[in-house]
Amino acid sequence: MNYYLGPWQKGTKDPDKGAWIAPDGVIGCIDFRALSAQASTGVALFVVPDGVTLDSSYQLIGQGDLRDINVTASNRAALRSLLGLRANASGTKLAECLFDVLTMQADPRGQGNHKPLMPTMRRELEIYLAGQKVISRQFDLNSQEAANCIAVMQESYRTIREDARNGKLRDAEHHRRVLDFWGEKFLVNNPEDIFIPSGLPKESRIPHSTTITDNFNRADANPISNAGEGWTWTNVSAGGGGLRITSNTARNILPSYALNESRADSNLSSDDHYAQCSVPALGSDGLLGLCTRMESQNNYYFAGPYNGTNTLSVRRMAAASDTVLAGPSITLSLPEIYRQSIDGSTLKSYQAGVERDSRTDTTLTGTLLTGLRTWGATANTLQADDFQAADLGESPPAAVLMPQACL
Repeated sequence: MNYYLGPWQKGTKDPDKGAWIAPDGVIGCIDFRALSAQASTGVALFVVPDGVTLDSSYQLIGQGDLRDINVTASNRAALRSLLGLRANASGTKLAECLFDVLTMQADPRGQGNHKPLMPTMRRELEIYLAGQKVISRQFDLNSQEAANCIAVMQESYRTIREDARNGKLRDAEHHRRVLDFWGEKFLVNNPEDIFIPSGLPKESRIPHSTTITDNFNRADANPISNAGEGWTWTNVSAGGGGLRITSNTARNILPSYALNESRADSNLSSDDHYAQCSVPALGSDGLLGLCTRMESQNNYYFAGPYNGTNTLSVRRMAAASDTVLAGPSITLSLPEIYRQSIDGSTLKSYQAGVERDSRTDTTLTGTLLTGLRTWGATANTLQADDFQAADLGESPPAAVLMPQACL
C-alpha cells in the first residue's frame, strides 16, 4: 500500500457532482478537515494499492504496511505542516503517528482541527483503512486519550439536555437516558460525575431503551404521515424534497436527480446506533439509503445502493458539504435489506446482512436521529420499506464506580 497526504477533489459526474471525492485509484481514506473547514479542499490521508501513484499535489509519506513503516523526520514535518498540528506526531511507526494525530492532537469541538477518535461499544479506539482494521487499542476512562473523548461527550450532553428541555427530544428527561447509555457503555455507575460538564446540575440517569420502526403500511401520504408508533417524519431537503407514502412504501417526491431527505424524528438514546430498511426498487439511475447521526440536511452519514454503477455509496454531509467516503462494488439483487451503523468513529455498511464497507471518520458526533435519503431521475420510483433504527448494545459486565480523581 502507498499512503499519501493531500487535498480532496470536486466531483464532476453524477451522483458525485459537486461533492468532495478522493483521487482516482484510492481504496481508503481518513479525513482530517475540521468541522468548520468542510467547504475547503483540506487534507486527507489517501491509500492506494501498490503500482498506483498520485500526482504532485499529494505527498507520499509511506509504502508498505503502515504498522511497519518508520516515520522519517521529513514525513513527521509533513504531517505537522499539512495537518496544522501543534506538535510533531509521536511514535516511530506511521500507525503510531496516525493514532496520535487522531487522539491526542484532535480538537473536541472540531473547530481548529479534526475531532478525536471515539471509542466503540467494545471500548476500543480503532482505525479502519481500505476496509481493514489496522489499529485497535483498548480504551478506558483512565487512558491518556480519554480527556478529549470526555470533552466531546460533555459538549454533546450540554446540547442534548438543552434540546430536551426545549421540547426538541422525546421528553424533557431524555438527556438522562443518554447518560444511562454512557454508564453502560463505559461500565460506570456514576456517569453524572464524568459526563455532565461544569455549570450544569448533576442529574441522575434513568433507564434507556430505544428502537423505532415504520413499515409504511397506511394510506398514501405526501409527505410521509406519522409512524404507527406516533413519531413523525420531517422532510428536510431544500425545496420541499423528501419522501411520501405510495402503496405502503416510502418513495421519493422530487425527480430530476434532486435530493430527497427525510428524518425520523424520534431520538435514540445514543449516537452509537444503526438504521436499516428494505429496498424493493431503485427505479432508473437511483440511489437510496440510510442516514445516521442525522441533525438536518446539512449533517449526517449516509450509505446505500446506487444502481447506476452497482456500488454501495458511503457519504458524509457535514456543514452542508457532501463528501464521498467510499463506493465499493456490489451485486444488486433487490429487494434487499441495507443497514448502516455508527459505533464510536467506526462507520459500517451492510448489504443483506453482509458487511460491505468499514471505515473511520471522526467528524460527526452527538446526534441521536436517523433517516432516509434518495436521489434519482424519476419521482415515486425509489422505494424503501420496513425502516428500523436502534441504539447499539451488548451485554456488558457489571459497572463500577469511577472516582473523579482518576479522570
